[in-house]
Amino acid sequence: MRIRLFIALPISEEIRKRCKALEEIGRQKASSIRWVDPEQIHLTLFFLGWTDPTLQPRIEAQIRESAREAAPFSTQITGLGVFPKPSSPKVFWAGVSNEPPLLALQQNLSARMAALGFSIETRPYRPHLTLGRIKGPVPETFTRWVAEGNGLQIGRCEMESVTLMESRMRPEGSIYTPLFTTTLGGAPRERVIGF
Repeated sequence: MRIRLFIALPISEEIRKRCKALEEIGRQKASSIRWVDPEQIHLTLFFLGWTDPTLQPRIEAQIRESAREAAPFSTQITGLGVFPKPSSPKVFWAGVSNEPPLLALQQNLSARMAALGFSIETRPYRPHLTLGRIKGPVPETFTRWVAEGNGLQIGRCEMESVTLMESRMRPEGSIYTPLFTTTLGGAPRERVIGF
């Protein structure tokens, strides 16, 4: 049985609280958005998709090597936006600045996953935190709020570990479960969760 996987950076509790506050404002402005539980918000580095579970040890080994080659870093969470475009929004997000250590880690992981046979995304990497998925028309008040929040400074986030996550799709939204976590910079602290 195949499992749906992705690689992500966990975010700090402080940034989770600020994302929750943004979601509470958003709930008052639009009813057609399925909000992400703040405890599930993360920064995706690489989406592997449906994967043979026998590959998990090899994936973990490559994550471990990428993490060992990177040092902990901080990144700015800034700005609100939607994908794919304001006139037909599907995803509501908070932006993440393109810090060189973040891009280097993402590119390193992408190359390692490509070597394992995973497809590489052709579009440029756009780091973001998904706050909600839009399921219908949104009112002008929501669109205006997002536009006004383009430069909103949400806060800095310390990135200290990388996690292999499983995504299980549910009618109420996807549930993300950490399977394996390792620290950036090769620190010995590591956590493995079996199936």
